[in-house]
Amino acid sequence: MTHNHFAYILLLFIFSSQKINAQEQEDVVYLKNGSVIHGEILEQNPGESVKIRSASRDIFVYKMEDVTEIKKEPTPSSKKNFDIKEKGYQSVINASLLTGNNQYYTVTSLSLTNVQGYQFKSGLALGIGSGIEWFNTTVIPVFADVSYYPLKKRKTPYVSLQAGYSAPLNPNNGSDLGWDGGYYGSKYTGGALFSASIGTRRYFRNGYSMLLGLGYRYQKLEYTNIYDWNGTTRVQTELLNRISFKMGFILS
Repeated sequence: MTHNHFAYILLLFIFSSQKINAQEQEDVVYLKNGSVIHGEILEQNPGESVKIRSASRDIFVYKMEDVTEIKKEPTPSSKKNFDIKEKGYQSVINASLLTGNNQYYTVTSLSLTNVQGYQFKSGLALGIGSGIEWFNTTVIPVFADVSYYPLKKRKTPYVSLQAGYSAPLNPNNGSDLGWDGGYYGSKYTGGALFSASIGTRRYFRNGYSMLLGLGYRYQKLEYTNIYDWNGTTRVQTELLNRISFKMGFILS
């Protein structure tokens, strides 16, 4: 993945979050006759007039001498008491960009995971997860997940910890068969993983919610260099440290 792709996806994450926030606000014009107009201001001339498109899509123009106040307020939908599921089964789908330095340059890779778990009324959630991730070789992680959502509100911060093991999808990645049937190249054996992240969780209708987070990802990978020509092997270890940019959805 190139730096341009990485920057584009990161900007998309930020734009999506800001867009959601913007959709929860509306313009409100208070008139001296007691009327209140909710909608979107299309044009405003200070000291002269204001043009607003109402929630019913009608357009009105008022002189500023007839206006007492103009404000931004939460939309009616954002004021509703959404049915936030405080406990029960949940499925968490995450897509993360993992970026960090190797010996020579900065690398960025992709992680796709799914956690099946249970959230308790206290906000603590426990689960088991797996997925697919791309490092120097493609791995299948299997891990335990502990997450905590402290607030019973439409938007809450969260913290998440994961620990487990990653196995290579193709252990003989980059290897070729030698003349005697042995491998020549690198044979991966996988290793331990750890992840920690913080971020925000935002609820939508019907129990759906979205996660945006920033975190740290550690991955240990062991591989054996096998040399057919003299029959020797050499075991090496890679310790990968990555910053993760996470976007996820929770179905509960």
